[in-house]
Amino acid sequence: MAPPSKSAQALKSFDGFFPKDPGTREAAGNASDHAPPTIAALLRRDGLGSYGRQALWTCNPAEWAAAATRWLPGRARADAYLRTAFGDLFIWDGEMFWFAMVHEGVVAGSVDDDAWFLSRTLGPQGLPSLHQSLPHRIARAKSIAGELAANEMYAYVPALALGGTEEDSRIVRVPALEHLAMLAELGISERP
Repeated sequence: MAPPSKSAQALKSFDGFFPKDPGTREAAGNASDHAPPTIAALLRRDGLGSYGRQALWTCNPAEWAAAATRWLPGRARADAYLRTAFGDLFIWDGEMFWFAMVHEGVVAGSVDDDAWFLSRTLGPQGLPSLHQSLPHRIARAKSIAGELAANEMYAYVPALALGGTEEDSRIVRVPALEHLAMLAELGISERP
């Protein structure tokens, strides 16, 4: 028996899916048309929704195009396929993934292999700081602000870009796309 492919291993990491709503499978299928292969398979398999108790959300890049472009300006392509509950974006530019840490105003390049990206960066063993801090941050945010709707994200008031801190700022639920636009207007400290 051949070992499982990187794509199969990456997809196995994403269990515990909660659908956005029953009609999202068709939208996700359309979104998968231009997606990297493993992301396309994930969208076709599950549709749009969240994983890990709302820690990670799949996105329809057509709906998130303006937000992704604000965080990755000057690129011919900026497709947000995934985001965290706090709005951090995982953006594909057609050649590689970028990670936009929206509250900190930082965008960092990642890798060009989507199977590696999913299994190593977002899978159970990836991004240690994300995996160690995100579940605690989400549990705290849920206890303060409640569960997210599919079009929402958690935000800090005052925003970290305006001098707030994770410890001292209030956590609120906000419309994700509008808040991401506002954070982008506050400035990106490290542009790609």
